[in-house]
Amino acid sequence: MPSYWKTNFTKICLGMRRTNTGNVNWIKINMTAESLYSLLADGTEKTTALGRSAWESLFPDHKLQVYSCKEGLNIVGSDDIAKQEFTYTSQHWSEKTAYNEGAGQTGIDDLNETKMPSYWKTNFTKICLGMRSNTGNVNWIKIDMTAESLYSLLADGTEKETTALGRSAWVSLFPDHKLQNYYCKEGMNMVGNKNKAKVRIGIIADNSNDCNVPNSCIGVGVETGSYLVPCGSSNSRTEGSCTSNCFIFVQ
Repeated sequence: MPSYWKTNFTKICLGMRRTNTGNVNWIKINMTAESLYSLLADGTEKTTALGRSAWESLFPDHKLQVYSCKEGLNIVGSDDIAKQEFTYTSQHWSEKTAYNEGAGQTGIDDLNETKMPSYWKTNFTKICLGMRSNTGNVNWIKIDMTAESLYSLLADGTEKETTALGRSAWVSLFPDHKLQNYYCKEGMNMVGNKNKAKVRIGIIADNSNDCNVPNSCIGVGVETGSYLVPCGSSNSRTEGSCTSNCFIFVQ
């Protein structure tokens, strides 16, 4: 109808009919806009924060995968190869070469991947690691650590269990992801037994307290099984991964 581009609003009512019962289930999205056209036509993502259970209530016959990655309008999954530069095995970690420097001039406003010369040139005593949740907010943790550079910590690929933040701190970065119950280890270049889980900066966990074969991670440069995630979370046991925008600053 012409109301698609002519009608402003403060709420969207979305209904979905269940074919097996004929009933229509509804959710309400509180959102103010000039029109649906103004929200959808440009193709840019616009997130909502109703939560997984609200969306499942629309169509309870269908069960979503375990992890809530993101929701809203014009939502695109994480299979964008152009944003896969910083997976665990990327050469960026071991090279003193900048990448897409222009995107690094705008702080956390630019969503394009970047690597600045500060990666190998700047010494520090603190790392500030931020991760954007599916609501659009950026959650932060501080890692007290002294080093000549991020390059000096990460380039050689050796494990450095140099953080002791604990499981809850890492989960607070990306609460949409449920890390496995048993904390295994955290730090830099973490690799689990049998190479099942790897993360450049972050935490790996397992379902059993012996951490024999950890399957899940949260952090930057994540790999579990066939899942390669530049930033966010992954769990090869539940076949779930979520890609986020991450920010690494040093001081």
